[in-house]
Amino acid sequence: MSNTKKIKTTISMAALNLLPPLLRETLIQDTKFQDEYDFITDAEISYDEINVSFQRSKFYYRVRSLLSKSITEQVADNKGDIWGLRNTCEEGSLPNLLLTKDDQVINISNLTILSPDSKIRLSYFQKLAKEANLPINDEYKWNEILRKRPLSDDEVNLFHNDIDNTPAKQAQLVRHVFQKNRHISISSFVPKSRKYYDRLIGAYDGSATIYEYASTQGKKFFEQLINWSPYEGFLHSLLLSSHSSLTEEIIIDQLSDEELVNAFEYIDKYGDSFSQLGAIEIGLRIVKSKNYIEPILIRLLEQVRSDDSEKSVVGFKLIYSLFVLIDGELSRNKLFILEPPFYRRLASLTHAALVYRVIITSSINIDQFCEWSLNIRGEHFYLQSLVDMYKEPRWYPELAESSQIGADFLGRIIITAYKYQSNITDKLYELILSETKESIYSNISFSSFYPGPLEGKIDDMKNLPDVLSKSIEKQLNTNELTPESFITLINSVLVFNIAKDQAELAINSLKLSSYQLKQIEDKSQLLVILNGLAMVAAVSRSTSLAEDLKVLVRKYKKNYLFTIDEQIRICLIAGGSHSELSNWVDFVGNWLTELAFSNLEDDDGKIFYSRLSLLCKLTPELWITCGKAHAALIAYNER
Repeated sequence: MSNTKKIKTTISMAALNLLPPLLRETLIQDTKFQDEYDFITDAEISYDEINVSFQRSKFYYRVRSLLSKSITEQVADNKGDIWGLRNTCEEGSLPNLLLTKDDQVINISNLTILSPDSKIRLSYFQKLAKEANLPINDEYKWNEILRKRPLSDDEVNLFHNDIDNTPAKQAQLVRHVFQKNRHISISSFVPKSRKYYDRLIGAYDGSATIYEYASTQGKKFFEQLINWSPYEGFLHSLLLSSHSSLTEEIIIDQLSDEELVNAFEYIDKYGDSFSQLGAIEIGLRIVKSKNYIEPILIRLLEQVRSDDSEKSVVGFKLIYSLFVLIDGELSRNKLFILEPPFYRRLASLTHAALVYRVIITSSINIDQFCEWSLNIRGEHFYLQSLVDMYKEPRWYPELAESSQIGADFLGRIIITAYKYQSNITDKLYELILSETKESIYSNISFSSFYPGPLEGKIDDMKNLPDVLSKSIEKQLNTNELTPESFITLINSVLVFNIAKDQAELAINSLKLSSYQLKQIEDKSQLLVILNGLAMVAAVSRSTSLAEDLKVLVRKYKKNYLFTIDEQIRICLIAGGSHSELSNWVDFVGNWLTELAFSNLEDDDGKIFYSRLSLLCKLTPELWITCGKAHAALIAYNER
């Protein structure tokens, strides 16, 4: 190697050490990068289940030798212990490679791709690609390589990573993690690969809303899944049942009657909450022509009706905990910074559904797991959801809670039942639409029709009924403003289209009353009004109401002892009134800076510093307007 090349390699190695681990690993595995900088990699092969590792080049050399001509081989691990390598396949079958020492046996048949025989390589790969549902482009790429030659040492890891980044393979890997029931890390069951999520829910296609995505890429994706395997494809499709527009596109025509019954039985016994809801929506659509699924459909409906999010550790509570954990982790890893929030949340909810199916068949303590999930990524999830409101203002993080998931499920069932009412039998009608105490209809609430996590940007809400519009006008056209004056406006904001006219009424009323509210009962009542008005500002995109809200908070925060978190929440929700990032950064940054230089008490400085630091990581543009606030909090906490 020339001196110039040595210097180039040395500098690149030093630079690699400054990069995040994920990016560093990606570059090191890139063969073009290795060639460019003369990197010679000889990694270790580790088998954690038996706590043993081997030098990769020596290990693969022995495996190649075994596949070429030998029945047995030997290889030394990194401690110097000798292990046996055996191929125990019958003649005409694919290799069955075993790594053995004493009573320890590990199957290493995944290294069959090192075989010198192209027929064996291709036969093994095609079996693997079919099981994993490897996308056709990736299948073609690896097929061409394996047709010509065995994989190089560096390519083996790339190959297995590609296979592992498929939902079918991830389900196996996640199951293995939870079956071991040892210390579980987030990285062991929440992939960092964007490729995986594209294969899980379909690649993002530029859609602005979930409805648009469902009718384009979603529909195309479901077709691909069914073409791969009608039965397995249908079960995978149900993982995406976090929105009714998606379940509407799920195909069942290629399923036999037996396969359909088996799929519904599986979902009844082992399905996640979203898949069960998806099966209900599809079932109500097809029950007239497939009446044999009615008994299973009734059982699914009864499960949803009886799910108690306060007492049960499965059902809504588990799916909520997984959603918070996974969405918080995806936010931290910044895998979806260029896509709208609904797409990241669809990925989070779908992977949560996949992990749910694994967890309920494992022996882990689900209650403890839920508590851990909410604690470890709760802050990321919460703040990211509030930041997202400048893009999708109709949804905020509390709407993910298990009780609201349950309410949303009931609302979706009612809407679907009315849509396909001609299909409804007497038994189903009694269970869903009757006015008996036990029916689903009798258990719905106003919140059953709030927007879900994928509906934050839905603008085509129903217009505000005249009776409510007049009620709002009457309540706000008063000489004395009280919390009750805003109740109808606030209660309507998540269900109906709130125009700027209604926001203007609130603005005018606040100004005429000099921002004075009479008859405030307590702090909790006042916070309901302030948070509600922040939502009105966000949904109507009323920047004027958001500014007036800042005045109200400033006026009442001292007397009612608002916490730092309560003030940050109001600020970020009201920030949703700005749809452009630059304007949002100015509004939020100025409010938070004002707050940072106000009187702080007890642990306010530490809490505020934690929240602000994370907000700036989530949205680095905030540093422009929050730099002074951040410095002030450091100084405050060090005093």
